[in-house]
Amino acid sequence: MRFSPSGQIYGGIIRLPDQGFLVVRGFPLADRTLVPILTRVPPDTNHIIDQPDLEMTSNSRDEVAIGENDGRVEPPAPTASVDESYNAGDKTPTFQLGKVDKRSSWFDLPPTRVAAHRNGTIYAAFIAIHGYDAPSKQMIGDIVVVRGRRDANTHLLVLADLVDRRDRTIGNRIETDARFPYDPDVLSTVACCLGQQRYQASLSIAIDPMDSAKVYLAWADLRQGVYTLHVRSSTDSGSKWSEDIWAKPSATNPALAVDDSGVLGFLFQQVTDQKSGQEWVTELERSGSQPLILAKTPALEPTRDFDPYIGDYVELHAVGKRFYGVFSANNTPDRS
Repeated sequence: MRFSPSGQIYGGIIRLPDQGFLVVRGFPLADRTLVPILTRVPPDTNHIIDQPDLEMTSNSRDEVAIGENDGRVEPPAPTASVDESYNAGDKTPTFQLGKVDKRSSWFDLPPTRVAAHRNGTIYAAFIAIHGYDAPSKQMIGDIVVVRGRRDANTHLLVLADLVDRRDRTIGNRIETDARFPYDPDVLSTVACCLGQQRYQASLSIAIDPMDSAKVYLAWADLRQGVYTLHVRSSTDSGSKWSEDIWAKPSATNPALAVDDSGVLGFLFQQVTDQKSGQEWVTELERSGSQPLILAKTPALEPTRDFDPYIGDYVELHAVGKRFYGVFSANNTPDRS
């Protein structure tokens, strides 16, 4: 959910039982429910719309962009998509849906993450799968970033400014042939487990609010068989990228944010081995500061009876020079 310049709340949700995708809005103090302004239902049970990630894209008017995985076309086909509206505050707003994966990928993993700058620059990131290694039960894919802005005449969001130097296709591949666990025989095709948490696509992107050319990306893939989080940076609007700023083994659920002084915050959850057993450690890293441990909880109790065990993502925002976040963790009381 996000607040808009008009003071309204906007949210993107998936609704059961029809797996319908809704964008809703409303004034938080009004005595009425949030009103749907976009409703989409998959045409049949073989299709799915997943993981809406809503961002406000303007500081002056109610414009939204929602990253989503739109699997309405059977694979092989790109599924990373962005639903967007330049007049989301109108009585009957207009929405446009666009596929952001321009390659002939098999499909894209669930998250399509969007980040917007106050000057109108918009980035989106996704994970494009193009192969499968059956013996190792691993998917093979690329980490891709696109960039653009809204066309002043058509009002359409055009994410075509980043072209990969290797294949001259829209979308810069930050990492190629990355590997991701995928076991078709376990937990409805989602491989398990990292501290009882299913392996899920981990992805986050953030922009420096003072400089739209500075952008940061976090994702997780397998390195020597270990699910590892990576954070990298670009200072030229996503064309060239650094090596890892942080690399966190046995970790998942990344969230990035940059405060008004340019400090990068990185919230994540990591499984560590302790004498008492495995623990989930929720940590906030900040560039130039010591790490801040937010929670340490047992990783193997209580026993998992639901997926995902601790949730598939966390949230982090920067307001001024403060960071605000939310995450899930074991809440068993420590009575000692």
